[in-house]
Amino acid sequence: TGRAAAQDVAAVRQQLAQHADGPARGPQNASVTIVEFGDLECPSCKAAYPVLERLLSDEPKARFIFQPFPLTQIHPWAFKAASWGECVAEQSNAAFCRFIGSVYAGQEQITAQNADMKLGTLAELAGVNRDQAARYGLTTGDVQDVVSTVMGGMKVSTAVEGLERYPINI
Repeated sequence: TGRAAAQDVAAVRQQLAQHADGPARGPQNASVTIVEFGDLECPSCKAAYPVLERLLSDEPKARFIFQPFPLTQIHPWAFKAASWGECVAEQSNAAFCRFIGSVYAGQEQITAQNADMKLGTLAELAGVNRDQAARYGLTTGDVQDVVSTVMGGMKVSTAVEGLERYPINI
């Protein structure tokens, strides 16, 4: 029935409002919200980008939310791109929109080996402070997680027999 469908739409809208927390543009109270679960290394996402841009240009009252969804199993630098994107968005959503456009445009020139350099340059060209973006949000817990991964899932604070430990000062 019409009432059940309206309730379903309201429930989905509420879920989106709670969980779609990526960089956004467009009015908060838009009647149409588009959420893209995107991977900046994905050729299909790149192909969809101009279509979304045209749609948003034609419908300025629509809201667009980019939800990072890096497919790391098949895209080796996708997670780095998502991380850089989040850091850019922390400084400016407008810069984020420029950033993703430039990442898609330069996708073929970015590799796992040069990703940090290229993505950092694109972040800077998008209009944010590159150094600030590069270290945004780094906490002791983040460092612990990275080191933990390198050590096979063990926390740095855990004594590991037979392994040397080095203090990390932050």
